[in-house]
Amino acid sequence: EGVSDSEEDSDNEQVLANYQLARDRSRRTVRPPARYQNEDQVLAFALSVAEVIDSEEPTTYQEALRSSNWVKWEGAFEDEMDSLMKNHTWNLVKRPEKQKVIGCRWILTRKPGIPGVEKPRFKTRLVAKGYSQKEGVDFQEIFSPVVKHVSIRILLSMTVNYDLELEQLDVKTAFLHGDLEEDIFMEQPEGFVVKSREEDVCHLKKSLYGLKQAPRQWNKCFDQYMVEIGFKRSQFDLCVYYKDLGKCGY
Repeated sequence: EGVSDSEEDSDNEQVLANYQLARDRSRRTVRPPARYQNEDQVLAFALSVAEVIDSEEPTTYQEALRSSNWVKWEGAFEDEMDSLMKNHTWNLVKRPEKQKVIGCRWILTRKPGIPGVEKPRFKTRLVAKGYSQKEGVDFQEIFSPVVKHVSIRILLSMTVNYDLELEQLDVKTAFLHGDLEEDIFMEQPEGFVVKSREEDVCHLKKSLYGLKQAPRQWNKCFDQYMVEIGFKRSQFDLCVYYKDLGKCGY
């Protein structure tokens, strides 16, 4: 037989009557953190926060211009521009009417260095806004090989096994050495707009950081150089080169 609505409501009321609500717990005494009770600790904390705020890097040329470290940032900007000019990265030309002109921006980095050993270093890099490039117009292919981890392990094991010396180097502004195959026009970098030629733009001749094809063009340049000095490219890892020296080794 079914249970009437009145009987069901009665049972629910009985259950609620027998249910004892949990009592509110007494609230604990609120005390300020112990680290704030000592004035010296508060001062040390404030100084550390101030140091972090003071060490924040500017993100634009204008912020660097207003920075207390402007003299050092200025030197970094000039060093980067010197590298670009010596490498003949672009020619200044009239703004094309039917060709898209991409923008550029400065990337600023402050490396803290080692206290008592190395002073902080200020570095800047001019980066093209490659995200505005269009495939088939501003670039064709972008693939660039990456070394396999197994190749690195083999190289290290051979170094240990034959008691060799392992040398390494870093190519400064590596991506700037690749030649461009497309016509790409870029706005003049902020802070270095040539007077009386403010409306002109940069016709890129060399690759630039930020361009879609930059890694590929650098790899082509590097591969050409390695082949010219007698190295062969591995078929198993396109980032590995070797030279056969006959009985003397390889």
